[in-house]
Amino acid sequence: MLRALRQNWLLFVTFPLLAAAMGYVLATSQTNKYTSTSALLFREYNFSQQLFGSSYTAPSRDPDREAATNVRLVSLRSVAVRTSEVLSGELSPQEISRMVTIAAQGESSIVTVSAESNDPKEAAQVANTFAKEYVESRRNADRAKLREASNLIRDRLRDEDEGSSVPGAETLRTLNDQLQVMLTLQLGNAEVVQTASVPTEPSSPKPKRSAALAFLLGLILAGAVTAVRSQFDRRIRDQSEFESVTGWPILASISRSSELAEAQPGLSSLSPVSERFRLLRARLRYFNVDKEIRSLLITSAHAGEGKSTVALHLAAAYAQAGARVVIVESDLRRPTLADRTRCRRVPGLAELISERLDDADAIQRVEFRDSDGAGLDLIAAGATPPNPSALLESSAMGDLLTRLTSTYDLVIVDTPPATVVSDAIPLLNAVDGVIVVSNLRILPRDEARDLGVELERLRAPVLGAVINGRDERERQYYGYEAPGSGKDPRSPAAVEGSRA
Repeated sequence: MLRALRQNWLLFVTFPLLAAAMGYVLATSQTNKYTSTSALLFREYNFSQQLFGSSYTAPSRDPDREAATNVRLVSLRSVAVRTSEVLSGELSPQEISRMVTIAAQGESSIVTVSAESNDPKEAAQVANTFAKEYVESRRNADRAKLREASNLIRDRLRDEDEGSSVPGAETLRTLNDQLQVMLTLQLGNAEVVQTASVPTEPSSPKPKRSAALAFLLGLILAGAVTAVRSQFDRRIRDQSEFESVTGWPILASISRSSELAEAQPGLSSLSPVSERFRLLRARLRYFNVDKEIRSLLITSAHAGEGKSTVALHLAAAYAQAGARVVIVESDLRRPTLADRTRCRRVPGLAELISERLDDADAIQRVEFRDSDGAGLDLIAAGATPPNPSALLESSAMGDLLTRLTSTYDLVIVDTPPATVVSDAIPLLNAVDGVIVVSNLRILPRDEARDLGVELERLRAPVLGAVINGRDERERQYYGYEAPGSGKDPRSPAAVEGSRA
């Protein structure tokens, strides 16, 4: 997860900042809204208890249900209609309903009436009128109930006035008197406990809050994109991930450069590219002090990762240091070195093995540019045979490597891609070391892991990997590993590379 965050750090910077900027701009472009709030206190008037005394026990109440009921009552369309009438029809009931928000305050008996408008005075006026009209409507409804009860009692007492005997007439008169008192004092089941004042600041938009929320949304979006990319992206992002996937150390990383495309492999002594290959040569020298490396096999997982280029310029770095070097091009299917070095293709390795030619017949001299005869030797692939694997697995190939190792200071074998064909397998244990060239833009993570497992299973003497095609914009220091790469330029290998 931390690796994914490091690899996608730019998303976590740009997404939140862009989202925050957009949120702020959108908020400031909106029209100011003002909100004013009044509050209603609900009270329970139990007519039966007031009329018949305290012996009556009211059923237990559910606060949540009562709060929801109160909110529903205040939200009735009839209240919006009454408010519109009081305001002389300046606002329709639909407009008032859209402006007003009713909300219960927790488990209390208080309900707030909030009105939002572009005009702060209008917001306060609507909130206060709406609350007052609800109180008035409830007062009228309760008074209507009391009048109805009083009228029923009067109808019963009218019989006594006409001469008929009415049981409990005195009690009915007492109840009617109480109803008249209650009718006079009835204020409804709610009262306004807080009037709405004219707001001085807009309630929306709030640019800072909008920017903060947009920033959080940007972070969430960046995290989602990172998760999706990590799930579906099979590429290896950096060298540390490559090392963890394959288990191989990084011997060198080579930046893209036009110098690598030159036909003749002689490298400038001051160029960053030449410094990289001299550093690679120095690291190979100090790789195992107990064992001298006289033969190297260079391969890759796929075509196009630059193994032949690395083989050619590594050989040049050794040759420029005074070593006798020969490159054996064992990629018999798709050879490239003869054309790149402007050498003849035949006779080459195929003819040398199958026709039993003398070594001198196939060895060609590759001179460095701007040099007086300095260079290295090359055995080109030759004509493409029908059975490349059989030729490379033959005893004649092993005898050739033995002869070359005894004659040269270093033999470099350029093989086909290891995951494409099996031609390189017979040669893996015939050399002192194997170098895998990888281009992180080409090599998928799972194939790099599979290649590492396969070479370990074959017990190939893998020395490490060369990362090819690195972006030139990465920081360099005279060709040494960029700061933060985990390589110390003061190491013995780096010092030796600087002296070469």
